Amino acid sequence: KNDLYPYKNLLGYGVKVGEGPDKLMLHVNRLFLPHLILPIEDIDAELIRERLDKYLTEEEFEESPIDLFVEYLGF
Repeated sequence: KNDLYPYKNLLGYGVKVGEGPDKLMLHVNRLFLPHLILPIEDIDAELIRERLDKYLTEEEFEESPIDLFVEYLGF
């Protein structure tokens, strides 16, 4: 699925490294499933931070049980 998320629809981001596969979490301005979690294999986490810090605030990133369930289902 190739959805476009303009910066104006994003509230923040988080990067999780070191515990399993590295992930980027985007906090999206929507009620249902407000976290978009993407694997970031072969991409330097510091480069992601450098780029996104220009537009968004970095947030603490902990996957909720719902996030884990949605990931398990493949969404």
